[in-house]
Amino acid sequence: MLDLMAQPDKNKLAGDWKCYLDDKTTFELLRLNSDGTGLKCFGQTIDEKDTLFTNHVTALIITSWEVKKEKLILNFKNTISFKINPAYQVQFSSDSTFELTGEQLKLNLFPSYLNRELFARTVAFQRAETIIGPVGSKSATCIVGEKIFSFTPIDSRTHLATYKGFEDLIPHLVGCKSKFELVQQYKDPSYNLSIPTSINKWSFGFGDKLFYISFNSEKDDTSQTSIVIYYDFKNENKDYYFKQIKEGKEKGDIVRFNNIDIYKAINWQGKYEGKIFLNNSIWIAYYTKDKGQEELLQKCITSFKYSQ
Repeated sequence: MLDLMAQPDKNKLAGDWKCYLDDKTTFELLRLNSDGTGLKCFGQTIDEKDTLFTNHVTALIITSWEVKKEKLILNFKNTISFKINPAYQVQFSSDSTFELTGEQLKLNLFPSYLNRELFARTVAFQRAETIIGPVGSKSATCIVGEKIFSFTPIDSRTHLATYKGFEDLIPHLVGCKSKFELVQQYKDPSYNLSIPTSINKWSFGFGDKLFYISFNSEKDDTSQTSIVIYYDFKNENKDYYFKQIKEGKEKGDIVRFNNIDIYKAINWQGKYEGKIFLNNSIWIAYYTKDKGQEELLQKCITSFKYSQ
């Protein structure tokens, strides 16, 4: 049962409060110091140690705080383009847990007037020292520093890229200290796919609940061709894409290759692109300015298969 805070009680609120996100590693922190200052930011628990994202755009320094007329008033110093509404409603469910409702920034969503309405939300905080149970992640060698692909010639136009795989990919992403929310665990078996011989290097990228591996042609290649393997851990990008198609906001130009549907389009960069959606929260796309390469690229992305 939730009880609306009925009277000022700074002693009840003073201290560190946390709310862990779904990955049980990333958390929101509300630090209310007894001297009336504090901090509101995100952080992560890795290898049993907390790191606070104090230099992130979402980090808010609390210059003063007080309880006034059944509201918690947080006055912030920040670098964003608008003044955050300082008034929050507090509802306690116990001495160590409460819900905070008001304007609260989100990790990896850059704050602006255009998306301000998305920050009106409720966060369930728990006193940090009372949190027990499995939280945090173990880190391993960052995947960026590992040789994860080997290449074997297939013919004059393609070679086979074989990915070594991981029993659990997440520690190797956590080790990169990317400051993005991921998932608790992801079994990543070895797989392979054909790649044009003009591509023999790869790079990495991170996003909110997203990781990708991008195979890119050389900088002097005017076709600007790439094949990208997306790990869409919560299928959010996939679901959004199909929602856009359903609402008529995205064209669903579909061709079938190797019994797999490829969703084609011309993107904002003027590149021809094609996407396929697979199991295990993976989707693969090609991008190129050379329409003549599309058939080869379609053959490549639909060749994806797990080694076992």
